[in-house]
Amino acid sequence: MGHLMTSTESQSAQNLIERCVAENWCHHGCGLCSGRMQQHLLDGVGLDISPNGLLDGDAARQFFESWAQVEAPQAYEHEAEWVVRRILVTFWWKDAEFADRKLFPVLLGSWSGAVLERTRQHYATQQIRRHRHEARQGIKQSDWKD
Repeated sequence: MGHLMTSTESQSAQNLIERCVAENWCHHGCGLCSGRMQQHLLDGVGLDISPNGLLDGDAARQFFESWAQVEAPQAYEHEAEWVVRRILVTFWWKDAEFADRKLFPVLLGSWSGAVLERTRQHYATQQIRRHRHEARQGIKQSDWKD
């Protein structure tokens, strides 16, 4: 069971992002590197996001409340967005229904919430591309319809 974050931990979400960027943690989707970054971010928070672990809803919500306070870093926003996106996707994979109902709404109106919205738009676009690709299988390219 995770513990509730102290105010010091809540304030450190911004510092965690800055640390990952400063230490040049790979965050571009490579499972090994981004998995290590993810564990680095979750160390000491007490959240078990492993496939068989139980997600403590109160601790997860408090964790997300701290991420709602993160401001967009001007100097390295692109890199920081990847860090936030990795955390969002981790919780979505863990329990999509719970994340959509209880965690993601906490981010509304925040920079992390904007990152979530861009992530959702990206996912929707990729699904359209994937379905279009599947529909074209077995059809000559000259007969493709968009």
